[in-house]
Amino acid sequence: MPEAQVSDDVTLYYEEEGEGFPLLLIHGLLSDLTSWRYQIDPFAKHYRVITVDLKGFGKSTKPSEEYQVHSHANDLNAFLHHLNISQTHVCGLSMGGMVAEVLAIKYPKLVKGLILADSAAMIADHAVSDRLTLTADHDMNWFANWGVKKILRLASDEAKNHVREMIRRVDRTDYRLALISTAGFNIANELKKIQSPTLIIQGEKDETVPMWHAEQLKNWIPGNKFIIMKGASHMTPVDNPDEFNKLVLNFLAEVDKT
Repeated sequence: MPEAQVSDDVTLYYEEEGEGFPLLLIHGLLSDLTSWRYQIDPFAKHYRVITVDLKGFGKSTKPSEEYQVHSHANDLNAFLHHLNISQTHVCGLSMGGMVAEVLAIKYPKLVKGLILADSAAMIADHAVSDRLTLTADHDMNWFANWGVKKILRLASDEAKNHVREMIRRVDRTDYRLALISTAGFNIANELKKIQSPTLIIQGEKDETVPMWHAEQLKNWIPGNKFIIMKGASHMTPVDNPDEFNKLVLNFLAEVDKT
């Protein structure tokens, strides 16, 4: 299995497909690198596509103690150095977008083009506490069925089944620690530091990350491109992969020209 030890206590599992300039895809909560299954082949025709399980998810290290979202950015910086990558395009979904924002702010030379899908620059304390309550009251099978209904509207039955099984694979303790990692996250005042050309994609019907989060990103990140995907919910790369892939590839083609 391809693995990279990024610190004394964290090893990340990853997969690669394609050749050329690198494109790093960062998944969100209740997910793993397989959440990008509908992007791999289309993107790999143009880029060296790298998917990775963040710590706490998939086949990567499962922390036993609390950690913060910002630590994922440090992990990924070390991970990219492990692969001898000095610059890459970065696409993050939901929490993965939060990680991508931190990566672009903290390591500006590392991120050439930035795509933020259904993401945010801050997380309210009550949102974390509400989800922690659900975690205490329900098992992951319940979360799988609840999640599919909440984050997908346009997706095929096959895609919904895939997401349902992906969520079921997440251990409840790992999910709890991941939720806690987002508590207090707020980098709104730092968004203006992002230097990378940025594409913001927001699902029109996203109830998990409401539209005002996307509007905040739009208003605070310099020179971004902002697109609303009609009818889509929170997980746009899965809900409408054809449109999502087209938007991302068109954007990156423009970035590559410059």
